[in-house]
Amino acid sequence: QAVGWFDQLLPVESPYRPYVVSDLLLVLSQQAHELIRQGRNPEAVYARAQSLYDEIMLTPDLLVNEQWGLLNNMAQIYWVELNHQFILNQDIRPLALRLGAFLSPADNQLIDDPHQLINLANTHLLMADYLYRQQLSNTEHLNLAEEYINQAIQINPTHPSILISQAQLMTLQGATTDHNYQAANDLFAQALAVFPEQPYHLQSWANSLLLQAQNPKDNQSDEALLRAQAVITKALTIDPGNPFFQHTQAAINAWQQS
Repeated sequence: QAVGWFDQLLPVESPYRPYVVSDLLLVLSQQAHELIRQGRNPEAVYARAQSLYDEIMLTPDLLVNEQWGLLNNMAQIYWVELNHQFILNQDIRPLALRLGAFLSPADNQLIDDPHQLINLANTHLLMADYLYRQQLSNTEHLNLAEEYINQAIQINPTHPSILISQAQLMTLQGATTDHNYQAANDLFAQALAVFPEQPYHLQSWANSLLLQAQNPKDNQSDEALLRAQAVITKALTIDPGNPFFQHTQAAINAWQQS
């Protein structure tokens, strides 16, 4: 229904058209996500979003705040597509490189934007996770993620999404060093104390707990797995049928049975 409303607004000539397209890109990212939930193909939504973005970026003299909305909302389209490839166990490297380049162009005017910094950090964290699973070096991506997270923290040190990204980073770092995850888990708990019903934050913690179980310290694997199962169960209670959460739950179950 929301897409239909935007379809009526798009033909209207207006100086506010960049904002209309920006908001539509966000709605299209949600539509693509919903299609994935339903097991349907989101490719047509991706293509429409790309066409709208390419067209509106030809507008002369776009304001910085107009560019901000367009870039961050188009990034959400790319992020949905990237995550979908990840849960399908496909090679995410081409899409991750595309998103990284998109978020840090040579003429970037949004260098101090925490949303952009965390989008960049999360892209490198997903790449680091993917490479770790492939038993390939992920040091470069961990270092870049840490750099972007530190920049975001300087701007907003208490935002829950930034804390979640920092906790994911610390878990990935701990998996290849001292296997000490206490600080990471404390950060997850701190972020979830603000938004305890945020299911994607819960999923992030469940994924990190699974990684902790796979790379335990002092035989703490069983405890980490039990916590992971409890956390992802809560996420699925909030959003039943979510394929991303189901993927995490399946991975936890597979590890328990291995």
